[in-house]
Amino acid sequence: TAEVSPPTARSPALMFSRITAMAGMGASLACGIHASASADFWIVALGDMPAIDPATITAVAGALRAGHVTAAPVYRGQRGHPVGFSAQCLTELLRSDGDRGARAVLEKFPPHLIEVDDDGILIDIDFR
Repeated sequence: TAEVSPPTARSPALMFSRITAMAGMGASLACGIHASASADFWIVALGDMPAIDPATITAVAGALRAGHVTAAPVYRGQRGHPVGFSAQCLTELLRSDGDRGARAVLEKFPPHLIEVDDDGILIDIDFR
């Protein structure tokens, strides 16, 4: 069972612990969506991609506020992270499971692509 720590002034994000790693990234995603199911949208950022410019996150949020169902940044023709999902994706996100994460959601609702000048959307510190 996952434990959820609510946002605070020091840490405005929900923090989760005790999620079974064997359940895959999708289970972690579904847990987070479930804990914040009343949100207007979600921006899913990966912890191993710390070089993303905050302006990119703002741009993804702006696309969702403008009515796009999903949104993702693109740098020099390559799609990256974070990816945004509107509340319209709630049911599908709650079904996320295994190592596919939200790929099935993005197949159903292809993302609105936002060109950004931010190579951080592609930099994963686990892979060099």
